[in-house]
Amino acid sequence: MATAELNFRALWSVGLWPRGETGKFYKHDFYTLYAIFNAIILIGLQNLSQIINIFFVYSDLAALASTCFVVMSNILGIAKMLVFVCNIRKMKQLTRMLNSHQFQPKSEAQVKLVQPLLKLWKRFYISWGSYVSSCMVLWLAAPLMHGGHELVIPAWYPFSLEKPLNYAFAYVYQTVGFMYSTVGIINVDTLIYALLMYICAQCDLLCDNLGNLDGNEEEFNGKFISCVKHYESILSFAKITNNVFNPIILGQFGTSALTIALTLFQLSLVDHFDTTAAISIVYVLGLAVELYVFCWFGNEIEIKTSKIPYCIYSSNWIDISLGVNKNIFIFVERCQKPLKITAINLFDLSLKTFVVHLTNTNMQKFDWTSTTAINFLVLKAVGLWPEEESYKPSLYTLYATFNAIVLIALPNFSQIINIYYVYSDLTALTATCFILTSNMLAVAKMCSFARHVGDLKKLLKMLTSDQMKPKTNTQIKIIQPLMKRWKKSYIVYICYVSFNMSLWVFGPLSSGGHQLIMPAWYPFTLEKSPNYELAYIYQALCFVYLTTANINVDTSTYALFTYICTQCEILCDDLCNLKGNEEEFNQKLVNCVKHHEIILSFAKKTNGLFNMVILGQFATSTMALALTMFQLSLVESLDAAAIVSMFYIVGLAMQLFLYCWFGNEVETKSSKIPYAIYSSQWLDISVDVKRNLLILNGRCQQPIKITAINLFDLSLKTFVTILRSAWSYFAVLHSVNGQ
Repeated sequence: MATAELNFRALWSVGLWPRGETGKFYKHDFYTLYAIFNAIILIGLQNLSQIINIFFVYSDLAALASTCFVVMSNILGIAKMLVFVCNIRKMKQLTRMLNSHQFQPKSEAQVKLVQPLLKLWKRFYISWGSYVSSCMVLWLAAPLMHGGHELVIPAWYPFSLEKPLNYAFAYVYQTVGFMYSTVGIINVDTLIYALLMYICAQCDLLCDNLGNLDGNEEEFNGKFISCVKHYESILSFAKITNNVFNPIILGQFGTSALTIALTLFQLSLVDHFDTTAAISIVYVLGLAVELYVFCWFGNEIEIKTSKIPYCIYSSNWIDISLGVNKNIFIFVERCQKPLKITAINLFDLSLKTFVVHLTNTNMQKFDWTSTTAINFLVLKAVGLWPEEESYKPSLYTLYATFNAIVLIALPNFSQIINIYYVYSDLTALTATCFILTSNMLAVAKMCSFARHVGDLKKLLKMLTSDQMKPKTNTQIKIIQPLMKRWKKSYIVYICYVSFNMSLWVFGPLSSGGHQLIMPAWYPFTLEKSPNYELAYIYQALCFVYLTTANINVDTSTYALFTYICTQCEILCDDLCNLKGNEEEFNQKLVNCVKHHEIILSFAKKTNGLFNMVILGQFATSTMALALTMFQLSLVESLDAAAIVSMFYIVGLAMQLFLYCWFGNEVETKSSKIPYAIYSSQWLDISVDVKRNLLILNGRCQQPIKITAINLFDLSLKTFVTILRSAWSYFAVLHSVNGQ
């Protein structure tokens, strides 16, 4: 315990290590009063002022991120110190166990055996203390270097900081509180490292004792029994240590990912490299080191305990009786499972966990909806994407209802009435019908989307699950081209439709007269002004609104198809990288099977939501294409209306092509899954696991297909069929008109 003496003195200085070995530790004395004063003045009030500050900066993203990451770090620090104080009795029990005869080295050789570990911890304590002190000095000095009245930590105070005396008081108060919290937190951490190091040292001592079992049978058996008791004591010591610091380890690993992400976000907001950026970089490195040391000592414990069953074979076990050999065999079996330090059994402290944790930090930054954010923002603007999972009584619902009645229902109603007045004129009837058909389809799509908006939000929430997230940077690189392809398609499609829409809106103005954008009936004459102007503006607003909503419903469908493709790519990569021993291979395979089931569920739900929409889209688009081509055939000379119709045909074809192309991609990507299995290390595994692989392979033989109520698949072949059908309908109309 002499090695960690400096650690205990530091804890005592901040009120976390009262004197005494037994009984009530925090007594009615000056030290307890000192600890309470620190807890209230230097921790409680300090953090309260930071939490209040959030309400004043929530509209400033950079300031909010800065405040949140400091508050999160401080809350974790408070939780650490609180857990430590609540378990002070167990901590004292652990120190007594370390001072017991059983835990002491029995020879000079054993002293030399454990000294490298003790020295390693001491070097780390000094290095870590120096690093944190340097970081602390940078943090404290930065506001003074920037000038003005900047504080160490963003916080709110009930007085103005513009006055020099007030600012000086707040700065000194924050400095003292910051130093106090930092000293307390790092010494709690280093004490955990010390206890983990002591477990490693005890494993080395036990291995040495087992390797030196000798003497006659009675002496051998006596020493062996002492070793068994020592092993049980080590397990007890490790269990108490793990139980005491379970919440701390879980909290540390849980918040570190968010803190690193927030710090990296702050770095991304920095325009040029300055002291703030330097401090942020140093802080991220410090967090990484803190996590690494937790994992390194946890990994060392696992390695050293795994050596225990093999050490006994270095003893003189051959010369002893069968009865003692049986005891040795039982002990070896007992030691087969290495000791692991866990966070409430969620994960082990190991170097593998450290790598996974850092990877997950990057994965947490990966946001599936970041690429498609503009799509959902537009849907929100047109009233199709409420904040909640459904429409509830609110201003937004009122806004969406107003749009539905005024900008959708009324203009379509006026077009339906217009059919009565133009049914004898085939050209006018065709023009009215094909616009009305397109509008009714758009209305149906929007109604279906609004009805299933809760289910759509659940699908997007599925993407945030650990199973569907990319697990490595390689997987991020694999799926990024697909996401970028969707974004390029979105931009090109939106630009084309916007151009087409502007032609459609401004086309009537170039034709002269009192022509409207869409043939419709109104209960007033359009020959008078401002009746025509009002009707024209109203139709323009309705047309822009309906078109914007319609194409963004389409692109959100394409986005969901893209998500299915990305999941197939991730699954293929996971299957290709199946390796390790049989247990690891089988566990990874099980995860892949679960992932495949989730992908199938996601695809089925997506298809179920858009089944009728896709059917309606393809049925009406075929008719709309035929009607538009028929209209073009009636045009004697190429005018503005003909040009608009030509662009409309191309737009319809593009819309159908994107549906078919993304559907075709889903089928193509999912058909690769069974072949990805053969890129794994399947040759080295057992027959049972190979049988599981064969079953998965058989399950994946049928690719995922997006269908319209199982009538046809979305594929490039279907797209060609649609174009042929449209041409056939056009030929019939042209023939009827000729007769």
